[in-house]
Amino acid sequence: MAGITGGIHDLGGCPFIFGYGIIGPMQAAAPVPESAGELAGFITKLQAATGARHVDIVAHASGALIANYYLKFLHGGPHVDRAIYLAPVTQGTTLATLVGGLDLLGSPEGLAGILDNATDLLRDNIFTGIAGALDCLVGSRVTRAILNGGVTVPGVVYSVLATRGDQVLTPPGPASFIDDPRVENDYFEDLYPHAGVADHATLPMQPDAAKWVIKQLLSE
Repeated sequence: MAGITGGIHDLGGCPFIFGYGIIGPMQAAAPVPESAGELAGFITKLQAATGARHVDIVAHASGALIANYYLKFLHGGPHVDRAIYLAPVTQGTTLATLVGGLDLLGSPEGLAGILDNATDLLRDNIFTGIAGALDCLVGSRVTRAILNGGVTVPGVVYSVLATRGDQVLTPPGPASFIDDPRVENDYFEDLYPHAGVADHATLPMQPDAAKWVIKQLLSE
């Protein structure tokens, strides 16, 4: 997100980059609730160091799922003005449910059922280190909890930019959009038809995506 952080610097803002869920060489590997707790601590320290009453969150992919968990379940709402998401995990992805929907070891809910079972040895051994990714599945405990009763929390302005070329979050758009009339949900290609092709990984690197983030930060 170098273009985004550079744009915020140019506005006189102070961007901070947060790495979450780190297990060994992997980022975003820890369970989403654990990473959300790390985010809560990071924001508390940031506010203490800067004196800021509120922060804005700019997140990509599973970072948005973590932000949503923080906002909804860890009382993050009073500390945040805007949640600005690029290709976020919201509804959960159906890409991995080609496997997750199978009746694995007699679990009627497939992979999601195994992950929700705290006594299952598969969950505690084979899937250790990729829990963060598995939390992104449709039907996982995390996605179900966030969607239950609505994603948004009062006082936070949400914006979502998805790409039709997303090959990770499927179906592109619906997997990312927040179903709330107060949320701005857009496709990158609709707003910037001449920008070229963007996929899940490259969306944050698009200059026009950086412009979109800055626009959201400046909006009233």
